[in-house]
Amino acid sequence: MPVLNLLFLMYAACSSKHDPFDIILTRMIDEENNICLSQNVNYLNLQLVNDLRKVKCDYQIQINDMKNNHRYSSLSDIYKWIQIIREYPMVREQMIAIKQGQEIIMKQYEYELPNDLSK
Repeated sequence: MPVLNLLFLMYAACSSKHDPFDIILTRMIDEENNICLSQNVNYLNLQLVNDLRKVKCDYQIQINDMKNNHRYSSLSDIYKWIQIIREYPMVREQMIAIKQGQEIIMKQYEYELPNDLSK
């Protein structure tokens, strides 16, 4: 499943100007750097910064490779990935919550027509 997650993120990144995964990685690296600068340096924080930088570098290489080789999936592949991701327990719970929220909003804006429209 982690490979599927990575592929999904990579395709999302290629289809958007703003790559959410890259933005999050950059923010995590910045936050860990700030921790290292403001507090007593902890080996684990430094190791985390180095590991995050490596992940970001590898990710950018793969994204660039994908863009250069135009390796995109068919719609049927994307649909299969969406179905697999929807089966994740947390995603399934979120989808249920979204559906319930939409139903509440729809009920708020419902309007009943009078029974006798001919008058």
